[in-house]
Amino acid sequence: MKAKDPSRSLPARLRLHRAVHGLMLGLALAGLLALAARPHLSPDTWWHLRTGAWIWEHRRLPTTDPFSYTRYGATWQPPGWPVQLLFYGLVRGAGYGALNVWTAFMVVLTYLLVARALRGGPYMRALALVLAGLTGSLYQAARPYMVTSLLTALYLWALETWYRGGSPRRLKLLPLAMTFWVNTHAGFLAGFLVWGSYLAGAGWEVLTKRRASDDTMGTSLLATRNSIAKKRVTTLLRLGTWLLLATLLNPQGAKIWGYPLHTLGLQHLTWIAEWQSPDFNQPYAWPFLLWWALLLLIVGPGMPPWRAHHLLLWLLFGFMGFRAVRNIALFALVAPIVWTAYAPARLSQWRKRLRHYSPLRLRIRRLLATREPPPPRPWVNRALVVLAWLLALTRLVVHSTPQAMAAYVAETFPQGAVAYMKAMRPPGRLFNDYNWGGYLLWTLPEYPVFIDGRTDLYGDALLQTWGDIVNAEPGWQEHLQRYQVHTVLLPRQRPLTRVLPLFGWKEVYRDDQAVLFVRP
Repeated sequence: MKAKDPSRSLPARLRLHRAVHGLMLGLALAGLLALAARPHLSPDTWWHLRTGAWIWEHRRLPTTDPFSYTRYGATWQPPGWPVQLLFYGLVRGAGYGALNVWTAFMVVLTYLLVARALRGGPYMRALALVLAGLTGSLYQAARPYMVTSLLTALYLWALETWYRGGSPRRLKLLPLAMTFWVNTHAGFLAGFLVWGSYLAGAGWEVLTKRRASDDTMGTSLLATRNSIAKKRVTTLLRLGTWLLLATLLNPQGAKIWGYPLHTLGLQHLTWIAEWQSPDFNQPYAWPFLLWWALLLLIVGPGMPPWRAHHLLLWLLFGFMGFRAVRNIALFALVAPIVWTAYAPARLSQWRKRLRHYSPLRLRIRRLLATREPPPPRPWVNRALVVLAWLLALTRLVVHSTPQAMAAYVAETFPQGAVAYMKAMRPPGRLFNDYNWGGYLLWTLPEYPVFIDGRTDLYGDALLQTWGDIVNAEPGWQEHLQRYQVHTVLLPRQRPLTRVLPLFGWKEVYRDDQAVLFVRP
C-alpha cells in the first residue's frame, strides 16, 4: 500500500487531536458540574448570610460582634464581605437554590483553570481532571472558601504556564486577584504558598545551573539557561512585592495577616470536622490516597528529575491535606498539574517496551500510520458535549428547586424547633449547638446565640466552655448560670440532653433532630 503524503497527514492528525481534546474536556467539565449539582448549604453558610444582611441593613462593615451574647461587642472584622453581600442578594432574589448554582459553577471555573495547566494527551488530561474533581468534592459548600479554590487554581495556571515559557502578562492578574482574595477569605495565604514554591524552585535552578556551569567551565547553553532562571527569580520577586502591597488593600490593612494566623493557632480547632485529619477508613478520603499511589508511577529509574517547584507544591499541599480535611481540596488542584507534567514520560517508556516485546503490534501500527486518520466530525462532538451539559444542568436545577431546598433544610437543620420558638417565645438566653449557631442567626435573629462557626471570634476558652457544657462535664451548671441560660436547644444525641431532666429542666419540644429544654 502506498503511504500518504506526510504533509497531508500531519494537519489531519492535529485536527483530530484538537477535536478529541475539546470533546474530552467538555465531557470532563460536564461530569464535574453534575458531581457538584447538589445542596451546598453548610452550617457556616448561614452566618455568612446573616452578616451580608447586616452589612446591607447598616451600609457598613461590622467591627464588633453583633450576633452573640457571649462575645457581644468584641472586636470582629473578618474578611468575606464581597461574598456575604453576594449571598444575601442571591437568596433575596432567587432563594437558596441560587447558592447551589453559584457553588457548582465556581467548581467548574476552578477546574477549567486547572485543565489549562495540564500536560499530556486528551485522555490523560481528562482522567486527571475527573480524579481531581472527585478528590476535591469532599469540601464544596456555599462559603467564601470557594473563592480560595478558584484563585488558587488561577495562581497555579498563571505561574505554571508562565514557567513553561508562556506570556508573563498573565502574571499581572495575580495582584488584582489578591486584592479581591484578601477581602474575601483568609485562605489568601495559599496564593503566597504557590508563589513561594515557584520562587524557591527558580532560586534552586539558579544555584544548580551555576554549579553546573562552574564544573564544565561554562557553555553557551548553560549560560542561557542560567540567565532565564535569574530572570524568573527577578520576575517572581517583583511579583511578590506587588502581592504584599495588594494585601494591604482591605479594611484592616496589615492586621489582616493576624486573622488566619490566629485561627490556625487555636488549640480546639481540631474539634471541628473540617480541621481534623482525614479518616482513611471513609470513602471520601480514598481519592486522596489514590494520588499518592499514582505518585509511584512518575518516580523511579528512567524518569526525569522533578522540578523543584513541583516537588515543593506536592509536598506542601500534600502535608496540609494530611493535617486537615479541608486542605485536601487544595491538594486536588496541585496534584493533576504536577502529575501530568511527568506521566507522559512514563507512558512513553511503556509504549517503547510494548513495541519491543510485540513486533506484530509494531507492524500493525506502521500499517495504520500509512492511512489517513478519519476526519473529525465537529458536530458530533458538540452534540455529545451539549447533551452532557444539559444532563448536568438538569440535575443542578432539580436539586436547586424551592421544594428540594426546603426538604434539605428541614432534614439537616432544626427547622421545627425554630418554628416552635418563634411561636412560643421561650424566655431567657439560648444555649445552642455549635453546628446550628449560624442557622439560628439567620432564622431566629431575635435570640442571640451562645456560639456559632466563627471560631476566630470565640477562641479556645469559650470553645472549651461550650464543650464542657454540651458534654455535661463537671461545672456545666455553673457555666449555664454564669451566662444566665434559660433555654437549651441541642441535637438529641448530645450528653447534656440526658442530664437536664434530672436537674429539673423541662422538655418542651422534641422531634427526630432536636430537643428543646427550658429552665423551670
